[in-house]
Amino acid sequence: MSRRARSVALPLLLATALALGGCSTAVKVAEPVDCDASAELLTRQCAAPQAVADGATYEQVLAAGGNDRDALRACARHAQVLADVIRACNAAIDRHRAAIRTINQQLANQR
Repeated sequence: MSRRARSVALPLLLATALALGGCSTAVKVAEPVDCDASAELLTRQCAAPQAVADGATYEQVLAAGGNDRDALRACARHAQVLADVIRACNAAIDRHRAAIRTINQQLANQR
């Protein structure tokens, strides 16, 4: 398209948009839902239990058991964090749906 054609087309397009915009209804939009679940949080896995070699000493068995208990505690904390994130996300989705229902009801009442 030539420069002259663009200079004529742009004002015509803007005038048409303004004219048609006056005939439309303003629509409210609910804000999108944002959940704080990072990729690291979602991909993190719990540590596997340590293998105890044949012939391990009692001290080595106790150390492996202690390490496994620590890993289980860390895994439980991670599971709790994930559960908290999911609960917060579900609550945000519920609020979002309620906002959309309110907007839809307001628009229905305007008709």
